[in-house]
Amino acid sequence: MLLADRLRLPFAILADPSLILRDVLKLPTFDADGTALYRRLTMVIAGGAVEHVFHPIPEPERHAGEVVEWLRSQPEET
Repeated sequence: MLLADRLRLPFAILADPSLILRDVLKLPTFDADGTALYRRLTMVIAGGAVEHVFHPIPEPERHAGEVVEWLRSQPEET
């Protein structure tokens, strides 16, 4: 079962264990004990294009609300 299904999320979650997106999109990473990991960020993707990137995320506990606020502020597509 996919993580998004298990958590009942209404959106897809992207996995990139090979860090291909790091190289293509120049995404920020950090090293933890010799392993490259992504820094915390949120990308809003629609129609195959990155519409917005939230980074850095200084207050993770408030971040979900900030994303929802941003999404609600966007004009609806017709």
